[in-house]
Amino acid sequence: MPPAKTIAEGHTAMTIAQETRTVLLAALEGDPALTTLLVSGTTPETLIVAITKGIPPRAIGSTTYEQAPPFRRETLVELVGRVQRLRWRRVVPHTGLLLPPTDMDLLALHRKHAHARVGLECGRGWTHCSMPCLPG
Repeated sequence: MPPAKTIAEGHTAMTIAQETRTVLLAALEGDPALTTLLVSGTTPETLIVAITKGIPPRAIGSTTYEQAPPFRRETLVELVGRVQRLRWRRVVPHTGLLLPPTDMDLLALHRKHAHARVGLECGRGWTHCSMPCLPG
């Protein structure tokens, strides 16, 4: 697989709103309420995410639930918004590179979540986002 092209090679960087919208479109694919999805903002501080309240259909994204999903769509949208704000606050402003999690971050996950027996398989910039989202 060829390496991804960099911004310096003529590609434009995705904004926080574009990235958030992309994640939510994938997560809620098949939900008729996607037409009401609102995502706007250019910084973590100005990011706005909203959608019509309610329980999504049984089949959304790549998942089919036996009964209705055990969450509300507005909860999922707000969670993705919170994670995106945390993630984008860790971007180095001049280079656009994400600060990788430190060993201390990863060890803290294992101390906080006793059942995490193996390293978490997260891409750069995402491991730290799972810390405030995991129960416990």
